[in-house]
Amino acid sequence: MDKHTKSDFSRQPSPQALGRKSPLPNEVLRTSDEVCLILNISRQTLWRMIKLNPSIPGRYQVGRSVRWSERELMQWLSKRNTKH
Repeated sequence: MDKHTKSDFSRQPSPQALGRKSPLPNEVLRTSDEVCLILNISRQTLWRMIKLNPSIPGRYQVGRSVRWSERELMQWLSKRNTKH
C-alpha cells in the first residue's frame, strides 16, 4: 500500500499550480522574516498584505517554506515608490 495520502500532495500548491514560474537558478531568496525587515513591517502585517493583495510578486513555495525573490520584491517596491 502506498504510504502517501491525498493530503500529502495537496498540502501546498506548486509555483506552477499558482501560475508562477520557478525562481531563476541563481536567484537570491529571502525568508519572510528578512522581507519584514526590508519592508520594516511585522510578520502579521506581511500576511495581511498578502491576503489583501495575493499578486505581490516574488513569493515561492520551497518545500513547506515560503521564500521571496529579492529581485522581484525590489522591482515591486521600486514601482510602488515611483507611483507615490
